[in-house]
Formats: sequence, structure tokens, C-alpha cells
Amino acid sequence: MSNGYIVFVPHIHTRQRHPGNSAARAVIRAAKYLAAFNWVQQGKMGLQGHSFGGYVTNYVITHTQLFAAAQASAGPTDFSADMELSEK
Repeated sequence: MSNGYIVFVPHIHTRQRHPGNSAARAVIRAAKYLAAFNWVQQGKMGLQGHSFGGYVTNYVITHTQLFAAAQASAGPTDFSADMELSEK
């Protein structure tokens, strides 16, 4: 812990055809585990991700209200549009 913050990076296992759900499950379980400690303020937890982590961040915040803040960067958000562009 530094300056009242802790950074935790969970080990994420994904399953083919279900990367969002399996990654979200790992992140949410890790956050709930940490929230059980009295030195963690559950209402002030945040989530950040870049690239695949950005995708996971976007997925997680649409499936839980566990995090007070989230920041995603460079994560894919529209797979349908990506498929259409790749087929042209």
C-alpha cells in the first residue's frame, strides 16, 4: 500500500468463445476477495485496463456496479463493426 492505495493485478484465465465472461469473473472475484479486508474501502475501488484489459474493463462495468470508477483505453468495443471492416 502506498499513499492509501493498493494496486492489484489479478491473473486472468479466459475461455475460448467466452473471453469477456471468464475475464470478468476473475476480476470480480478478486475485487470481492480484497473487499473482505477491513483496510479496503469497497465503495472506492477502481478498475483500469488497456488493450485486452480495456475490453475487460468495458465488459466488467456493464456487468457489475462493484467499482466506483473505471478507465479503459484501446480496448475493442464493437466486434460487429470490426468484422464488417475486416471482410471488405
